Amino acid sequence: MPEGRRRNWRELCSAALEAKDPDELLRILQQLNKALKREEEVRRDFREATKTKSPVKPDVGDYPGAMTRADMSTIREHLENERKSPLR
Repeated sequence: MPEGRRRNWRELCSAALEAKDPDELLRILQQLNKALKREEEVRRDFREATKTKSPVKPDVGDYPGAMTRADMSTIREHLENERKSPLR
């Protein structure tokens, strides 16, 4: 795996199955736990953002409670940053 790339939970599960050393397994399981927590946080943030605001309707002007394109852009940026950022 390239250094600094964050592995997703599926890759970590596969790595855990192949781990021979108990210390390596523990390290992988800790990474897996962090990855699952990040995934849960992103999904929760997205659910809350979409739950509290109506979807964007491109042919309709601004209206109270509408999710703006800026909101969607912020969510998209957050998801992209999560995929690109190195392991913490």
